[in-house]
Amino acid sequence: MQDVIDIAGAGHLSFTTTCTRPKTLPTKPTPAEQEVLNTINAACRPDLTDPQHVHQLTQRYTIAFFKTHLTGNTTYNHWLTPTEGATLDPA
Repeated sequence: MQDVIDIAGAGHLSFTTTCTRPKTLPTKPTPAEQEVLNTINAACRPDLTDPQHVHQLTQRYTIAFFKTHLTGNTTYNHWLTPTEGATLDPA
């Protein structure tokens, strides 16, 4: 069994809290600090799906997966379908 979720428009860091945290550095960042900020800025672009929406989808699928596969509760099976995931309003 393999469950894979692909969220259209999500970036590599969209599944973390990195893109929702303030991106501040000291006035004179070290080269390493600047490199981290550059990486975050590249991975958290405004043209990607809103990270809060990605978190909603991730939570929804995670709960459904655990309820279905760990507890045997099939009530959540419909959440594990592409159609149901696509209907979650990003607003």
